[in-house]
Amino acid sequence: MKKLKKVIFQLLFFNVLMFLNTKKLDAQQAMTIDSLYNLSSETLAPPDLLVQGRFYYRTNSLAKGHPYLISNAFTLGKVFIKDNSFADVPLLIDLDQNEIIMRYEINNAVRLVLLSESSFDSIKVFNFTFLSKKMLPSNFNISFPQLIYDGSLKLIRDYDKDFISMYNNQRPFGSYSDLRSKLIVISSEKAIPLRRKKSLYQLTDNIKALRDLMEKNKIKFRKASDDQLRLIMQLIDKRS
Repeated sequence: MKKLKKVIFQLLFFNVLMFLNTKKLDAQQAMTIDSLYNLSSETLAPPDLLVQGRFYYRTNSLAKGHPYLISNAFTLGKVFIKDNSFADVPLLIDLDQNEIIMRYEINNAVRLVLLSESSFDSIKVFNFTFLSKKMLPSNFNISFPQLIYDGSLKLIRDYDKDFISMYNNQRPFGSYSDLRSKLIVISSEKAIPLRRKKSLYQLTDNIKALRDLMEKNKIKFRKASDDQLRLIMQLIDKRS
């Protein structure tokens, strides 16, 4: 019974997210995992009612490479829920399973649990902001949307990795693909892929101004930084 309760307590994070509306919190209040755990003890029902999360199990663990975004180590990030932020949360993003994993330690026991898409609005990790898919129209086939620009138009970068089930002497257990990404502009209920520079032209009536901006700032579309892409979107947004 004690072991079961230890497991249940690891899932409190997710239950607090789902029950946040039951407790008044100050706007823009930053919380640590410990304060979140303490809040759950005050707010939620007995532990036996709290089994709602899922544990994370990595598949193809012997494959060459890894399925994670940027790093295979947990990185401290922030989780945003409405007007509240939860700081210093150890996060890992599995692009193959399309899951966000949280590392939580209590009583010297470490658990890896999955962050439900329905429970948060966004996360910030690696200095990137990622939106929950619930913040986008449900008909969009997007895995992990990084928000680059947010105006009347949104520009997101969607990341992807796959497990490659081809086996040989160098890869006896298969391998993971390189990290891939694609740019997408969201306009109302439409998702417009940006595959090349000419894709930008359909977003503005003043193509000359766009060309001049890119030439002045030496912007090469395929190598553009996030800051350069924001410059482009600001110009397009003003003229759309």
